[in-house]
Amino acid sequence: MNTIDLLKKLYDLNFTTNTFADKKHENLVKETIKSLGITETKDNEIIKILKDVKNKNKSVSKLVGNFIFVEQPFGSQKSPDFIVCNDGFILWIECKSGKNKITWNTGYPTRDTLYVFSCKKKDTTTIFLGSLTEIWENNENFEKDYNDFDKEMKKITKKLFGDKFKTKNFDFYMRRMLNDKTKYSNTDVREDFYKKTLEVFSNF
Repeated sequence: MNTIDLLKKLYDLNFTTNTFADKKHENLVKETIKSLGITETKDNEIIKILKDVKNKNKSVSKLVGNFIFVEQPFGSQKSPDFIVCNDGFILWIECKSGKNKITWNTGYPTRDTLYVFSCKKKDTTTIFLGSLTEIWENNENFEKDYNDFDKEMKKITKKLFGDKFKTKNFDFYMRRMLNDKTKYSNTDVREDFYKKTLEVFSNF
């Protein structure tokens, strides 16, 4: 089994819901990973290596010969949903699901994470690396600049709230959210993301 085999299987998945109480999409992705002979690990030493962000999309010699994965490595509310080790190569996978678009609640597409988007309207799955999204292609330093922007906006809203309202016990919290208008499930866009994602992983 190689990573391309996994990508092809994920691309062919039909729509499944993914809500807080019903993680059908995540469960389907998990079963797809397991169908290729990749087993879940509880080894803390190995999990520590998998969780090291410096190892994303890289081969780790110490893990060659291992076909394993870990689920929710940083907890259920944080990305990614899975980290897969395929014969030493480490892949981070985040599951997204929706009617026809992605809303990035608090987060954003991170460069080296593989996203698996299940679309209800088209009954399809789109796979793509965060680095292939328009926000990254047009903004080389997006992650740093976005975090700086977030900090600045929170300072501004805190001041505006304090100037507007007299209170000792209430303050305003601005939650980050990105509305993504990318048509991930349109046939040509979906196929283009798939082609580019395969090309990236074929070069690793």
